[in-house]
Amino acid sequence: MNHNKNGNAFLLLLSAITVLFVLSIFNWTDLTKSEENKGGFFKNFNLFSDLLPQDTSITDVNVFIDPALLAEQEKEAKEKINDSINKEIRKGTFIDSAVIATKSPLKNGKVAIEDYTQSQSGFARLKKAISNRDSKVARIGIIGDSYIEGDIFTQHIRELLQDKFGGNGVGFVALDCNTRNFRKSIKHVASGWEISLFGDKTADNYFALPGIFCKAPQNASASYSGVSSLKHLEKWGCSKFLFISPQSGTIEVNTGNGWVKHTIQASKNVQCISIDKTTDKFEVKTSPRSLVALGVWLYDNSGISVDCMSLRGNSGITHAGVNKDIAHQMNKHVDYDLIIMEYGLNALTATRTDYTFYADYMVKVVNHLRSCYPNADILMLGGGDRGVKKGTEVCSMATVASLIKSQREAARRAQCLFWDTREAMGGENAIVSWCKNNDVNKDYIHLSTKGGERLAKIFVESLLTSLNEN
Repeated sequence: MNHNKNGNAFLLLLSAITVLFVLSIFNWTDLTKSEENKGGFFKNFNLFSDLLPQDTSITDVNVFIDPALLAEQEKEAKEKINDSINKEIRKGTFIDSAVIATKSPLKNGKVAIEDYTQSQSGFARLKKAISNRDSKVARIGIIGDSYIEGDIFTQHIRELLQDKFGGNGVGFVALDCNTRNFRKSIKHVASGWEISLFGDKTADNYFALPGIFCKAPQNASASYSGVSSLKHLEKWGCSKFLFISPQSGTIEVNTGNGWVKHTIQASKNVQCISIDKTTDKFEVKTSPRSLVALGVWLYDNSGISVDCMSLRGNSGITHAGVNKDIAHQMNKHVDYDLIIMEYGLNALTATRTDYTFYADYMVKVVNHLRSCYPNADILMLGGGDRGVKKGTEVCSMATVASLIKSQREAARRAQCLFWDTREAMGGENAIVSWCKNNDVNKDYIHLSTKGGERLAKIFVESLLTSLNEN
């Protein structure tokens, strides 16, 4: 009798183990995915995971290196020494290397913005602009890669700074771009434009700070409407359209009171249509063939304006190709008081530990931007934390620290400002907690909307601390 009970118990246990073994074969994460739950309702499991050797290899499936950077690295490897970069590096008076931070300093408990300018007054221009904000807008341009795409992160910087210093409007918007269908800070419809981006093979260089321009082979149009989902974006007081028109023709604009025709003369120079009127919409229609649209700016003539200029897949080195003449002409209409550079993730790999070449090139970029925008302070952001899978666990990519070290060194040599984004996020393995809080996406790189708001608050606190210093 006892023998039968023991046998039944054994068969029951064996059956349970068999069922669990079969179930563990399936990929439950993929099978239970839905539109609402991209990660699946159930997680995969392995009945014998504790008995099997653990996979400790590093998996990084999200590597994308800027092709322009790869091309320049290959060129440099062949030539051994890139004389043009070395000349840029040696320009000016260097700060002694002893003053460079080995770790981000703290002020008021927050990661401080490091000032490597020769005069130690890196925000002088922005401070002056803010002090005059009642009569003239203070303008910040943020250039970066997909980390800020769709106005993620930057839209919350704008909101917080406009809370503090006043102003309305989204600032810069291209005539057409690959983010207009998911960007939440402006309603944007466009038709008829050919888009050119930094890195594209084009014979024309109309590139200024945004790194994008649009051509209208024939008729083209674009419309912009304010939104109420974020503060200060429903209406604005000034609408500007900057363009170059090789042929004469007409451009029509509408800010709510009907279409108004503007007769345009052929010119190789930058032209501007500016409408000073409080409005919640701006529409433009063009007729001149081959018109080059440099961008639309929607802002107030007072307070502060923050422009988001993202270039997916870019490492930042292509900004060494900004057309200085075009930039200087545009500055008469939309000049900058601060340029913030958010780059680095498209220079990063899990295997490269030496980013000297990238740092060298970014020195060149800063020096060139300074010559194009002489009225602007320049702030370089270090790369945010980036995660990889080590076996089944997520951890920081080991080479991120090497990249940030090179970025800080580039800021020192170029004598500009620097902010360590990764350290502000929490430093080593910050990506783990940000992932758990859904503050970054499942690629362990890009900020979610929630994470963009969180990082913007941290950054603005550091910025305001620097602005309040003597």
